[in-house]
Amino acid sequence: MKTSKALIMLFIFTFFLVGCSTDSNDIGPNIKGEVVQIEGDRFLVVDKERPEIRKVWFTTDEIYTVRVGLTVSVWASEITAVPNEKGFGEGIAEKIIIE
Repeated sequence: MKTSKALIMLFIFTFFLVGCSTDSNDIGPNIKGEVVQIEGDRFLVVDKERPEIRKVWFTTDEIYTVRVGLTVSVWASEITAVPNEKGFGEGIAEKIIIE
């Protein structure tokens, strides 16, 4: 029962995080939230409205523009769930707007 519940949660999480196949700049950001951690060339954004299920690690070449504590909107063509990490996703940031 736990396995099926975990799979359903993973499907729902992936469904909400993965954008349509349209250009990601034509629609709103995949996530808007606070940068809470930076490691190398990636940063962790926690969704302000749903922090318990929306935490995404983004990789970027523009890490120098990102700082812990900033509110950002991030666009990505694809976000995938991180195995064995409930509520976490990962993707490549295509566009970052600092609020």
